[in-house]
Amino acid sequence: MMMLVPLLFGAVVGRPLLKFFKNNPIKMTCFLLIVQSVGGMVLFITQMVGLLTSVPALFFITLFIMATGVGSDFVPQSMVEMEIMDYNVYKTGKDRSALITVVGSFIVKAQSALSAAIIGAVLMAIGYNVDPVTSEYMGELSQIPTMLNWFIAIMGLVPAILGALSAWILRAYPIKDDERRKIREYLDRSNAG
Repeated sequence: MMMLVPLLFGAVVGRPLLKFFKNNPIKMTCFLLIVQSVGGMVLFITQMVGLLTSVPALFFITLFIMATGVGSDFVPQSMVEMEIMDYNVYKTGKDRSALITVVGSFIVKAQSALSAAIIGAVLMAIGYNVDPVTSEYMGELSQIPTMLNWFIAIMGLVPAILGALSAWILRAYPIKDDERRKIREYLDRSNAG
């Protein structure tokens, strides 16, 4: 529930928030990536200074912030997918929307498979060992505090770094407002003619 509620809340807030960014999906996505990065960094820092153990509510607050950012990003990412399809028609004169959708779906599935494999490898590397039958922790109990620090690093620091890096990379997104206007004019002329 801690992840589901903010994801749904973010999806509802996404459309009004996009208007705040003047319907620019890339600016909104960059903002949301920075929000997620800040949430992850706060989570990591509070764990490292020992504040997270004395104020566990911070864990849920930072997760709520991060998940709301992820949920809110559904709207601009959907717009970017449509924009890529429109850009393709604008540049080539051919509609390859189905191909773009299939490639996008493949990338999402490959990403999920790769992230699941990486998460499993990382959990094994930090000493998280669970009996597959009983689901009980089989590792050394004295290692749990160190393992928790690594969990928070994985949940906080890694998303913070990757989110900031993604926002920086997105600055190079080639479709700017002027290009969007040209695409819209071209598509309007094509649909009218």
